[in-house]
Amino acid sequence: MNLPDRLKELETQISAGRIEKARGIYDKLRARAGESPTSDEYRSILGFHGAAINLFEGNYDSALAGAECALNTFRQAGSRSWIAKCHLLLCGILLRMSHYRRAEEHAQAAAYFFTWEIKDPTRRSEAYDKLGTVNKNLGSWDIAEESFRKALLACENTGDPLPNLRSSLNLAILLRKKGKIDEASDICKEGLYLSEQYGIELAICRFALELANIDVVRQDATAGFDHLATAARIADFRRYPRERVLFHEVKGDLLSAKEDHDTALRAYSKALDLMRELGLGGDLEYEILRRMVGSRWWWLTPIRQRTLFHVLLRLSGGVRMNTNTVSACVYLV
Repeated sequence: MNLPDRLKELETQISAGRIEKARGIYDKLRARAGESPTSDEYRSILGFHGAAINLFEGNYDSALAGAECALNTFRQAGSRSWIAKCHLLLCGILLRMSHYRRAEEHAQAAAYFFTWEIKDPTRRSEAYDKLGTVNKNLGSWDIAEESFRKALLACENTGDPLPNLRSSLNLAILLRKKGKIDEASDICKEGLYLSEQYGIELAICRFALELANIDVVRQDATAGFDHLATAARIADFRRYPRERVLFHEVKGDLLSAKEDHDTALRAYSKALDLMRELGLGGDLEYEILRRMVGSRWWWLTPIRQRTLFHVLLRLSGGVRMNTNTVSACVYLV
């Protein structure tokens, strides 16, 4: 297989979430680049894909540094297509790091490139999808919903299932948050079916996790744990870092819905421990801490709830959070 084909295969493995295979291809290509003269463009493309792999693996600082380096190189070369791709990647990295305003700038830049300069409906869809995610996190939910629907429209005739599945999932998550449970559930069930038909394991895992989230709202613990079992089987086998943490987070939510608060707190603690073991953080850490507070605050006054959250937030950087830590903080406030 020649070099362009190997790079294409690398991109395919990353897009499908097969990160172990992608890492293997990347390491071989990187070793090959070190053994023989290669162009700056090739090294930059390889660096771009390395940043994407680091994003999947949760190595956000390395991903950010690699993507910014690639962007600077492509800017110097005047490669408009790769500049646009770097904007997309940087938006995804900054979203994971909870830098939403910076992520918004890159999403808007990518949307401009792929709407007006570069004919690539798949990446245009991705740009709108990321704009939707940014606006969801900034609290502009109606704008976010409009962006997700634009993303779905953009990829309607591409023949590629991945963009459709990605934006369908993000729209479903938003609709659940907006209280449109039935529509969210229908989207997830269709997405799960299509993911299984195409054999896209990362999408199967993520749709199953979101269906479990919907089951939390519906207070259907039996269905929720069934969906969690599907997600856990794939996440553990493929070693998907974020999804492994989310499994314990959603498990805690299901237990909280059953008012089994002590067991829920242990599930959240497991999620937090695993998150730190894997080197994750950002938006995920805040969500888990918020849930840990929730598992203990049903009898606290609003002032004490806020106090508890801020205490946990301050402690989270230097103290190993677990059930006893949270219980002690509840006692103190």
